[in-house]
Amino acid sequence: MSPYSLSIIVPVLNEAEALPRLLEDLHRQTGVSADICLVDGGSVDDTAAIARKGNGRLLASSPGRARQLNRGAETARSDFLLFLHADSRLPRHDLLEKAIACLVSAQRLAGHDRIAGHFPLLFDGIPGKGRPPRYWEVKTRSNRPGTIHGDQGLLLSTGFFRELGPFDQSLPYMEDEEMARRIARRGRWITLPGHLLTSSRRFQQEGLSGRMVLNALIQLAWQAGCPDFLHRAPDLYRAQGRNPKRALAPFFALFHHEVRQKSFLSFWYQAGSCLRQELWQPLLLLDLLLFRKVRPLLVVHDHLLAPALRILPLDGLFGVLAFLLFGLLWGTYRLLEASRP
Repeated sequence: MSPYSLSIIVPVLNEAEALPRLLEDLHRQTGVSADICLVDGGSVDDTAAIARKGNGRLLASSPGRARQLNRGAETARSDFLLFLHADSRLPRHDLLEKAIACLVSAQRLAGHDRIAGHFPLLFDGIPGKGRPPRYWEVKTRSNRPGTIHGDQGLLLSTGFFRELGPFDQSLPYMEDEEMARRIARRGRWITLPGHLLTSSRRFQQEGLSGRMVLNALIQLAWQAGCPDFLHRAPDLYRAQGRNPKRALAPFFALFHHEVRQKSFLSFWYQAGSCLRQELWQPLLLLDLLLFRKVRPLLVVHDHLLAPALRILPLDGLFGVLAFLLFGLLWGTYRLLEASRP
C-alpha cells in the first residue's frame, strides 16, 4: 500500500451508463489508498443511486464541471488529487500506484511539488470506422500547449492545487485547459506511465469531422479572445439536443456574430498568431502518415520553422488564411446542411 493518500474527483451528470465501469476500475486499483468522490450536478437518471452503491462519497453541486470539480477538491484531505472524467477507463490495476510513484519521483528531483501529471489516451474506437487516427493519441503524449485536457486525468499534489487556486467557474467549459495553462506557468507537466482508455462517444454521435471542426472553433474562440462564443455556444448544444448529425452552420454564424462585436482586424490578427503557433499539428499528422517512428517534419518545425516564424512579422498573413478558411468551412456546411432532407 502506498504511503500517500489520493482523492479521486469525478464530476457526474447523467452518467448511469459509464459510471459502473469506472467504479469497477477504481476499486481494482492496488497499492494506493483512494478516496473516491463523485460530485453530481443534478442527474435525473440512476447516476446518484449507482454512485451510492460504489463505496465512494457522493456530493451534490450546482451544474457546471468547474463547480463540481471545486466542490470535490474543497472536501479532499488527501496528499494528492486526481481529476477524472466519468467515461474514463483504467486498464491496469496498478495504474494509479505507478502514477503517484512517478509524480513523487519527479517532485523529489525538482525539489518542489509544483509538478502535475497527465495520462496519455487511447480511444475505445468508432464503430464501423476503426479507432480514431493515432494523431489524437500521440498529441496527448506531447505536453505541448493546448494538448492537455481533463479527459487525460489531472494528477497533482493537494498543496499545489491550493496554491494554484480553484478551477475557473466563470467558464462554461475549457476550465481544464485554463487550469493546464496555469500549471504550466507556475510549474511543469509530466506524462504519467501507462494510459487511460477514453470514450469516443462524441465522435460517434457527431461524426469525426464534425467534432474536429467544432473543437477547432472552440479553441479559436478561447485562444483568440472571444469568450462570449464559449458562453453562448452551450445554448446551441441544448437547442440541437442529442442529434447525431449536429448542424455546424449555426455555430459558425454565432462565432461570426460574436467576432463582429469586437475589433475585426485585431481579432483575426490574433487568430493568425494562434494558427502560426498550431502549425506543428498538421506537420505531426503528416509525420504519422509518412513515417513509422521518426518525426522529421516536427523536428524541422521545432528547430527551424517555429523560430523563424516568431521573428518574421507573418501573423497578419496567417490571420488572412484563418479568415479564408473560416469562410470556406462556413459556406461548405451551409450548403451541406441546407441539402439535408
